[in-house]
Amino acid sequence: MKKNIALLLMLISSFNYSQNKEDTKTDIEWNTYSNKTYSINYPKKWKVKGGKLSLMTGKKADFLSREWTLIITSPRNKERIEFFFNVESDYEDYKITKKPIIIDSIKGFHYTYTKGDEYLETVLLKTKKRWFRFDNNEIKDENFKGFYSSFNYKKK
Repeated sequence: MKKNIALLLMLISSFNYSQNKEDTKTDIEWNTYSNKTYSINYPKKWKVKGGKLSLMTGKKADFLSREWTLIITSPRNKERIEFFFNVESDYEDYKITKKPIIIDSIKGFHYTYTKGDEYLETVLLKTKKRWFRFDNNEIKDENFKGFYSSFNYKKK
Protein backbone atom coordinates (compact mmCIF):
# COMPACT_ATOMS: atom_id res chain seq x y z
CA MET A 1 0.00 0.00 0.00
CA LYS A 2 2.81 2.42 0.93
CA LYS A 3 4.58 1.75 -2.37
CA ASN A 4 1.33 2.36 -4.28
CA ILE A 5 0.89 5.73 -2.56
CA ALA A 6 4.50 6.70 -3.25
CA LEU A 7 4.15 5.64 -6.89
CA LEU A 8 0.94 7.65 -7.21
CA LEU A 9 2.65 10.74 -5.72
CA MET A 10 5.57 10.34 -8.12
CA LEU A 11 3.22 10.04 -11.10
CA ILE A 12 1.23 13.08 -10.01
CA SER A 13 4.38 15.14 -9.55
CA SER A 14 5.58 14.28 -13.06
CA PHE A 15 2.62 16.10 -14.61
CA ASN A 16 2.34 19.87 -14.89
CA TYR A 17 0.62 21.51 -11.96
CA SER A 18 -1.89 24.30 -12.42
CA GLN A 19 -2.68 27.16 -10.12
CA ASN A 20 -5.43 29.76 -10.35
CA LYS A 21 -4.45 33.34 -9.56
CA GLU A 22 -7.02 36.06 -10.11
CA ASP A 23 -8.98 33.77 -12.44
CA THR A 24 -5.89 33.25 -14.64
CA LYS A 25 -4.72 29.69 -15.17
CA THR A 26 -0.94 29.31 -15.12
CA ASP A 27 0.76 26.06 -16.10
CA ILE A 28 4.10 25.32 -14.54
CA GLU A 29 6.83 23.26 -16.16
CA TRP A 30 9.21 21.26 -13.99
CA ASN A 31 12.90 20.35 -14.12
CA THR A 32 14.44 17.62 -12.00
CA TYR A 33 17.48 18.05 -9.78
CA SER A 34 19.19 14.72 -9.15
CA ASN A 35 22.30 13.48 -7.39
CA LYS A 36 23.39 10.17 -5.81
CA THR A 37 21.25 10.79 -2.70
CA TYR A 38 17.93 12.14 -4.02
CA SER A 39 15.97 13.67 -6.87
CA ILE A 40 13.32 16.37 -6.71
CA ASN A 41 11.37 18.57 -9.12
CA TYR A 42 11.50 22.37 -9.15
CA PRO A 43 9.96 25.02 -11.43
CA LYS A 44 11.78 25.05 -14.78
CA LYS A 45 12.24 28.84 -14.84
CA TRP A 46 13.78 28.93 -11.35
CA LYS A 47 17.44 28.70 -10.37
CA VAL A 48 18.61 25.76 -8.29
CA LYS A 49 21.63 25.08 -6.10
CA GLY A 50 21.83 21.61 -4.66
CA GLY A 51 24.14 19.25 -2.90
CA LYS A 52 24.13 16.02 -0.96
CA LEU A 53 22.53 17.56 2.14
CA SER A 54 20.58 20.59 0.90
CA LEU A 55 18.87 22.29 -1.99
CA MET A 56 17.66 25.85 -2.57
CA THR A 57 15.50 26.93 -5.45
CA GLY A 58 14.05 30.31 -6.34
CA LYS A 59 13.50 32.90 -9.01
CA LYS A 60 16.85 34.68 -8.63
CA ALA A 61 20.41 33.37 -8.84
CA ASP A 62 21.53 35.06 -5.59
CA PHE A 63 19.09 32.87 -3.59
CA LEU A 64 18.34 35.77 -1.27
CA SER A 65 14.77 35.32 -2.42
CA ARG A 66 14.82 31.53 -2.28
CA GLU A 67 11.32 30.19 -2.30
CA TRP A 68 11.72 26.51 -1.46
CA THR A 69 14.41 24.58 0.37
CA LEU A 70 15.26 21.00 1.25
CA ILE A 71 17.56 20.24 4.17
CA ILE A 72 18.84 16.73 4.91
CA THR A 73 20.55 15.67 8.12
CA SER A 74 21.49 12.66 10.17
CA PRO A 75 19.41 12.04 13.31
CA ARG A 76 22.74 11.87 15.19
CA ASN A 77 23.55 15.51 14.37
CA LYS A 78 21.93 16.96 17.51
CA GLU A 79 22.90 20.60 16.82
CA ARG A 80 21.46 20.59 13.31
CA ILE A 81 18.36 18.68 14.47
CA GLU A 82 17.66 21.28 17.16
CA PHE A 83 18.23 24.21 14.79
CA PHE A 84 16.38 22.92 11.74
CA PHE A 85 13.89 20.32 12.91
CA ASN A 86 12.41 21.57 16.18
CA VAL A 87 9.65 23.24 14.19
CA GLU A 88 6.72 23.39 16.60
CA SER A 89 8.60 25.24 19.36
CA ASP A 90 9.79 27.87 16.85
CA TYR A 91 6.23 29.05 16.19
CA GLU A 92 4.55 29.22 19.61
CA ASP A 93 2.33 32.22 18.72
CA TYR A 94 1.18 30.72 15.42
CA LYS A 95 -1.81 28.56 14.57
CA ILE A 96 -0.21 25.21 13.73
CA THR A 97 -1.81 22.51 11.61
CA LYS A 98 -0.07 19.12 11.60
CA LYS A 99 -1.11 16.29 9.25
CA PRO A 100 0.53 12.90 8.60
CA ILE A 101 2.07 12.48 5.15
CA ILE A 102 3.89 9.75 3.21
CA ILE A 103 6.30 10.62 0.40
CA ASP A 104 8.39 8.00 -1.40
CA SER A 105 7.27 5.47 1.27
CA ILE A 106 8.70 7.70 4.03
CA LYS A 107 6.38 8.73 6.86
CA GLY A 108 6.33 12.26 8.15
CA PHE A 109 4.24 15.33 8.87
CA HIS A 110 3.04 18.33 6.90
CA TYR A 111 2.85 21.52 8.97
CA THR A 112 1.27 24.88 8.21
CA TYR A 113 1.86 27.90 10.41
CA THR A 114 -0.31 30.99 10.20
CA LYS A 115 -0.28 34.27 12.09
CA GLY A 116 -2.02 37.24 10.51
CA ASP A 117 -0.71 37.47 6.93
CA GLU A 118 2.20 35.13 7.64
CA TYR A 119 2.03 31.67 6.10
CA LEU A 120 4.68 28.98 6.38
CA GLU A 121 4.67 25.40 5.23
CA THR A 122 7.06 22.64 6.32
CA VAL A 123 7.21 18.94 5.54
CA LEU A 124 9.31 16.67 7.75
CA LEU A 125 10.19 13.11 6.77
CA LYS A 126 12.23 10.73 8.90
CA THR A 127 14.09 7.50 8.19
CA LYS A 128 16.58 5.77 10.47
CA LYS A 129 19.50 7.21 8.48
CA ARG A 130 18.25 10.63 7.31
CA TRP A 131 15.77 13.36 8.22
CA PHE A 132 14.37 15.66 5.52
CA ARG A 133 12.86 19.13 5.87
CA PHE A 134 11.10 20.95 3.02
CA ASP A 135 10.17 24.64 3.52
CA ASN A 136 8.21 27.13 1.46
CA ASN A 137 10.02 30.05 3.17
CA GLU A 138 6.87 32.11 3.75
CA ILE A 139 5.78 32.10 0.10
CA LYS A 140 2.27 30.66 -0.19
CA ASP A 141 2.24 28.75 -3.46
CA GLU A 142 0.07 25.74 -4.25
CA ASN A 143 2.86 24.45 -6.50
CA PHE A 144 4.98 23.81 -3.38
CA LYS A 145 3.17 20.46 -3.13
CA GLY A 146 4.65 19.51 -6.52
CA PHE A 147 8.10 20.18 -5.09
CA TYR A 148 7.98 18.11 -1.92
CA SER A 149 5.77 15.32 -3.31
CA SER A 150 8.25 14.68 -6.15
CA PHE A 151 11.02 13.82 -3.67
CA ASN A 152 12.77 10.49 -4.33
CA TYR A 153 15.29 9.23 -1.77
CA LYS A 154 17.84 6.95 -3.47
CA LYS A 155 19.70 5.69 -0.39
CA LYS A 156 17.05 3.52 1.30
